[in-house]
Amino acid sequence: MVNIRVQKGPESPRTEVGEIDTRAPFQSVKAAVSLFGEVAVSRQRGTPRRSRLSSESVCDKETQLMLVHKEFTKIKQKLDNAETTRSRALSDLSKAKKTMEDLSNKLETVNKSKQSAIDTKETVQQREEQLEHDKSHGSPPHHHELDDAREKYLSTTVELDAAKQ
Repeated sequence: MVNIRVQKGPESPRTEVGEIDTRAPFQSVKAAVSLFGEVAVSRQRGTPRRSRLSSESVCDKETQLMLVHKEFTKIKQKLDNAETTRSRALSDLSKAKKTMEDLSNKLETVNKSKQSAIDTKETVQQREEQLEHDKSHGSPPHHHELDDAREKYLSTTVELDAAKQ
């Protein structure tokens, strides 16, 4: 700092002597900057650009966020639709399996019935042939047994035809 003293003496008419402070007033650059404050012309010009760029960047990021949010919503809807479709398909598959099992059981029952009718038909035919053979070889006529065998044969044939359909 500068101290100014006025000297009064006989030799000179009022002269002023100044004293210059030569000691280091600052400990570091940081202390000097904090004493005088930030005064940088080039940085002041750069700061508004940064804020403008940052506001543009914020707008861009908000736009991107909105677009991503819309895309997320669309994808979520597609996922929901896919899950709904999947559940419907699983339900339809379950119904189809049950129907297949029912039809398989019915087919098995019809096949058993058909086989039973075929066996009965063969038995009746054998009995009829036996009766015809006995009749032709002089055995006493068994008209009643023969008629019963024919009726059984006809009813079994009808039953077999019904099972085929």
